[in-house]
Amino acid sequence: MDDLISPGRFKIEDSVTYQIIFDEGFVIGYRRSLRKYALIELGKPSATESDAFEAIADLKRLEKMFDRVFKVATWAEFLAESNSPNRTP
Repeated sequence: MDDLISPGRFKIEDSVTYQIIFDEGFVIGYRRSLRKYALIELGKPSATESDAFEAIADLKRLEKMFDRVFKVATWAEFLAESNSPNRTP
């Protein structure tokens, strides 16, 4: 029994459940930060745009959106799945 709780035997970071919760935390944090910046740059989104934004759960997509939040003019451009910014200011 002591072997199961020995230091180095099990790391919580190795748990699949831990990784899922950890990743979800990153998604929530990215979304929260992106929303703040987008509100400053693009104004208030429509209800449809807001719902679409809140539905994004892909961390890689959110990271790409973070890179272009200051390079687009509208929420529609911001939400568009694009590999490159739509325009520069």
